[in-house]
Amino acid sequence: MLINCIHKNLLLVAACLLFMQGCATSAQKSVGMRQALLQGRPDLALTAAEQDGDSSDVMVNMNRGMLRRMNRDFTGSNQALEAASEGLSP
Repeated sequence: MLINCIHKNLLLVAACLLFMQGCATSAQKSVGMRQALLQGRPDLALTAAEQDGDSSDVMVNMNRGMLRRMNRDFTGSNQALEAASEGLSP
């Protein structure tokens, strides 16, 4: 019984570590984009966002939509936000 409890705890810890690793990867992918925004360069942030990530990823499309809007590409922004919205549908 004690071994079963320890086994469950280890599985829980492993699952948490995998989840946190995914978050860190996402944050690492957006470092260039965030640095460019902090410098007041949405054009460079968009370039970084276009190079990073999968076009089917909801968060990537949301970032691209926001950055395209900041760069006054309203048509591209709407397309990226629509793609993000489609990714949220069940």
